[in-house]
Amino acid sequence: LTMVRDPELNVDLTGTADTVGNDEYNNKLSQKRIHAVSDFLQRIYHIDKSRIQENAVGKKDPATTINELNRRVDFKLYKK
Repeated sequence: LTMVRDPELNVDLTGTADTVGNDEYNNKLSQKRIHAVSDFLQRIYHIDKSRIQENAVGKKDPATTINELNRRVDFKLYKK
């Protein structure tokens, strides 16, 4: 994993949801998605929480009109 090799590298996680359901449900669902990924990075790869930025956007800003493809977590790696 790149973040293990480079301790100056951080990650921005953005969780999204499809358009099925109301805004509150989708916001919670996208939050759960990024928490699962964040937890995985911390537990398995021992990435410090301070290096992980979490953003839940629910069903805002869909990548496509295909609902299934909007159920995702996007990763953006960066250095401060």
